Amino acid sequence: MELATTIAGKVVNLSINPILRQSSYIFCYKSKAENLEHKIQNLKAARERVQSSVSVATRKGEEVLQNVKEWQGRATRIVEQAEGGLENEEKSKKEKAKRFFGLCPDLKSRYELSKKADKEAGAIVKLLEEEGIFHGRVSHPVDPQEIWATSSKSYMAFESRKFVLNEILEALKDANLERIGVYGAASIGKTTLVNKVAREAKADKLFEVVVLASVTQIPDVRRIQGEIADFLGFKFDEESVVGRANRLSIRLRKEKNILVILDDIFTSLKLEEVGIAFGDHEHRGCKVLITSRDPNVLHEMNAQRFFQVDLLQEDEAWTLFKKMAGDIVEDPDVRSSAIDACRRCAGLPISIVAAAKALKNKTSSEWQNALTTLIGGPSPTMPADPRSAIELNFQHLANEDLKSAFLLCSLMPYNATIFDLLKDSMAFGLLRETRTMEEGRQRLHRLVQNLKSACLLLDGRMAEEFTMHDIVRDVAALIASRDRKMFLMKHGKGPRDFPDAGLSQLQEIEVVDCKNIEEIIAERRQNDVGEIEVTSKLEFPQLQTLTLEGLPKLTSFNGSMTGMALFNQRIEHCPKLETFASEFVKKEIVSSFQPFFNGKVAFPNLEMMRISNLRSLIMLWNDQLPEDSFGKLKTMEVEYCGKLVTVFPFNMVARFQRLEALIINGSDSLQEIFGFQGLNVEEKEAEAAIPLKKLYMYNLPNLKHVWSKDPQGIMSFQDLNFVYAFDCQSPKNLFPASVARGLQQLERVEIDNCRVEEIVAKDENPQAETRFVFPELSFIRLWNLHKLRSFYPGVHSTEWPMLKKFVSYHCGDLMIFGSEFLSSTTMRRVSQPLFLAEKVAHNLEEISLNSTDISLLSHEVFPANLFSKIKVLQVHCYHQEWAVFPFGFIRKLTNLEKLHVGCCKFRELFPSGVEDEEKCSSTLAGVGSLKLVLLHNLSHIWRPNSRADLILPCLEALVVWHCSGLVNLAPSSSSFSNLITLDVWKCHGVKNIIASSTAKSLVQLTKMSVRECNKVIEIVTDHEKETSKEIIFSKLVCLELIGLPSLRCFSSGNYALKFPSLEDVTVKQCPSWNYFYWGELSTPKLHKVWLTEEKDRSCWEGDLNAIATFYDTSRKMGSRDHDYFEEQYEHQSEMNN
Repeated sequence: MELATTIAGKVVNLSINPILRQSSYIFCYKSKAENLEHKIQNLKAARERVQSSVSVATRKGEEVLQNVKEWQGRATRIVEQAEGGLENEEKSKKEKAKRFFGLCPDLKSRYELSKKADKEAGAIVKLLEEEGIFHGRVSHPVDPQEIWATSSKSYMAFESRKFVLNEILEALKDANLERIGVYGAASIGKTTLVNKVAREAKADKLFEVVVLASVTQIPDVRRIQGEIADFLGFKFDEESVVGRANRLSIRLRKEKNILVILDDIFTSLKLEEVGIAFGDHEHRGCKVLITSRDPNVLHEMNAQRFFQVDLLQEDEAWTLFKKMAGDIVEDPDVRSSAIDACRRCAGLPISIVAAAKALKNKTSSEWQNALTTLIGGPSPTMPADPRSAIELNFQHLANEDLKSAFLLCSLMPYNATIFDLLKDSMAFGLLRETRTMEEGRQRLHRLVQNLKSACLLLDGRMAEEFTMHDIVRDVAALIASRDRKMFLMKHGKGPRDFPDAGLSQLQEIEVVDCKNIEEIIAERRQNDVGEIEVTSKLEFPQLQTLTLEGLPKLTSFNGSMTGMALFNQRIEHCPKLETFASEFVKKEIVSSFQPFFNGKVAFPNLEMMRISNLRSLIMLWNDQLPEDSFGKLKTMEVEYCGKLVTVFPFNMVARFQRLEALIINGSDSLQEIFGFQGLNVEEKEAEAAIPLKKLYMYNLPNLKHVWSKDPQGIMSFQDLNFVYAFDCQSPKNLFPASVARGLQQLERVEIDNCRVEEIVAKDENPQAETRFVFPELSFIRLWNLHKLRSFYPGVHSTEWPMLKKFVSYHCGDLMIFGSEFLSSTTMRRVSQPLFLAEKVAHNLEEISLNSTDISLLSHEVFPANLFSKIKVLQVHCYHQEWAVFPFGFIRKLTNLEKLHVGCCKFRELFPSGVEDEEKCSSTLAGVGSLKLVLLHNLSHIWRPNSRADLILPCLEALVVWHCSGLVNLAPSSSSFSNLITLDVWKCHGVKNIIASSTAKSLVQLTKMSVRECNKVIEIVTDHEKETSKEIIFSKLVCLELIGLPSLRCFSSGNYALKFPSLEDVTVKQCPSWNYFYWGELSTPKLHKVWLTEEKDRSCWEGDLNAIATFYDTSRKMGSRDHDYFEEQYEHQSEMNN
């Protein structure tokens, strides 16, 4: 019976359900129509989202996925169908209402339309589901090589070229050929031809991968390697050329079938040095195609087959000329001149294009005048000199700005960018009428496009790049030096002499990165028959600025440099430069100890000088200098001169009567800065005063003395107000006693990471009372001075009436504080303390104390208000395993504003419980900044369930660095209504930064930075299932999320997140990133997401969630290609903006 009932029930359901479904089409028509309308609106919104992503991808040059294109087509069709159906039904309904007053609905029509609406709604649901599958992923980056390999706009299929093209393609099919050469005259069309070869080889599937690199006249192996790597889609991690070559060789061998094109080789290039090493049987499919002007170069590079590219035939030349000049060549008044002009170009493509472009749309008289400019070849079978055609093109440029831009572009490197041009354009006044950088960039972009249209510039590898043909560059140099009062040289070629006019007004010389230049101005040279002759003497009476940088072979500037107005001089990275002005003598008899500046050099007006990375420099100067030389020098920098022993010999110091700032850095052999050995005080008539104010000393491992002996009675340095020493490992002290006693203007002293044993040396002439007074000294920093024992090695007294800031860390056995009221035993004193607390405490505003210092200052002998003016306290070096935070001492600092705690083993900081929290509140009420660094034992800052807002009620900045044991920043009960800055770095135990309940209180937060925290999963967590409808970060402007390998999202909660002020977001190295926030998200002021801390790469696709697209693609590409993809993603996003 039960079975029968069950079967009957199923039969009834099967019978009734279809009836109900069919009848619902009649009776539920209105709801189904409304449902369809709602679904249409959803589909339209989805279609707009997808189209927006497609538009972004298209502007970036990416390929839209085929399934996305198909989805767009289906979505458009179904929207049109559904809207059309609803519109027709609405019209029909109105007609029937007029006829039957709405009393007799058409049930059949209603049934059909309702059924159709239901079907269309189902189709829309399916489309919406599909859109969800590829949400944000509508495209993929195009293979870099395809960008150029698919372009053929510059190629014309002439018969003379077809034959060579087919021959090269056949050679590429030959398994026995690995190196194939193409040669021909300059500008004959070799590059255009091999680009066509590449496209044809790809289309015929001869090679899976084709890459191209331009070699140019002076081969730059690093650049060539970089161009090949760009095509292969990877970036080098290696710095050295050899390391990059090994990496490239390995990468090329991974390609089964590859063609490497090396274009425009002038001299033989060793492919192995680049990283192109084929030759074994496993890589028969890998070939190299080389182009050069000289067939001998192809021989030297072991090319197995050669192909010559010749001049165009007469009919081919006319076809090209006509295409470039336009239909005007058929004008009867112009045709004969056009034919003559084309003939004078002698079949050379660059001449034909330049002449035709220059004369396009010009009058018949302009055509006739042009014939006087064009110079034909020696014979119809020999190429014409293209320079006349290029100069003709230049003369017909529309305006002076275009001409100036052309000349400026000739100074740019190969594949320069608009940004490169922008920097130099500002210096040359080309952008004088523009107000913003973007306006200037757009203006230059238009100028570059116009020059490309005139065929004076060529496309670069990327959209924003451009380059210039060598011959065009030569013409630009000729025009610049002849007509524009510029003197240009390229790769060491050009005029051998300076022009006769113009140098008397020369104000600036800058020579940078010229690898082969040996002399700037030669006094002697060989003439054409090999005889040595004297060159005319050059003087620069108005020269104010001189810069020599990156000249590895430079040995001298000039034979004589006197009478100049030189104000600023900078000489860097010239390793062979031993002397600035040398005599013309044989190198073997030049003294190895000759000074860099000698008697032939006079700089009476020089005020700023920088000498850096001169490896051959042994001695800067001697007493043979002209009397007035360097007398006005104010600022002097000497860096990385590895052989220099002394900066100022004893007989030179007094000359620098205006020297105010001295910077010495990274000179390994330097032993002393001021040398006084050998100078007898009795021989001096009066003590000289040197006005030196600032002295900086960095990275001087062998510096023994700043002053080689006490200069008492010889020289004083009473104007010194700032002294900084860093990483000076050899001096035992910094100041001689007489110098220290004279530092009446000293305001700031910083000594970092040095091995000094005392600050002031033992007095060579001890007085009855050794006393040091520093009336202006307000800041002292002593950091990592592990051997420091005392300020002065004998009995002495000190006064520091203005001291406000004292910072120390790891200062050996130095005792910082003592007291007149404590015994030596109590203070455990071996030598005198640096300060007597009672004498300095009244002015101190900032101080750093270790456990020993705090223990001493906690003694009952000191009054509670001794340090009442302290505003900044640094607590450090509590290394005991069970160290307790010295809250009792801190309670005495009633005006404390900033508390920094570092390098301690505290397990907790603040007490808990209502009574303790209230005590904290009264003590720390004024603390606005809390910085915690290297507290690895710290598990929590505030105990669970404590009220952080009671303990630090005015906290504005919270900085937590290197606290690996920390589990969370604050309990969920915390409130930080005054917090402005939150900075968390390398806290590997933290999984989330703040609870959602705490986030609601961050109404003043302006900047949040979370970096390199390995376990952070999300920033705002919602463990307690926040019931609030929204969280508003009302003042947050800057958000940094960097190096967070586990970070998945900003928050996974269920509330609206609003950032009304957010403008600056950086998301870098977050490989697990899935989304920012899936709920309602508002960022009205945000238009860019930075991908680097330097803020030089960015992207934007409409909202913060779209950044997940980048990380999805990056994960699929693998870590090796991550950086390359990141760079390409940023570049394409910039093109979109």
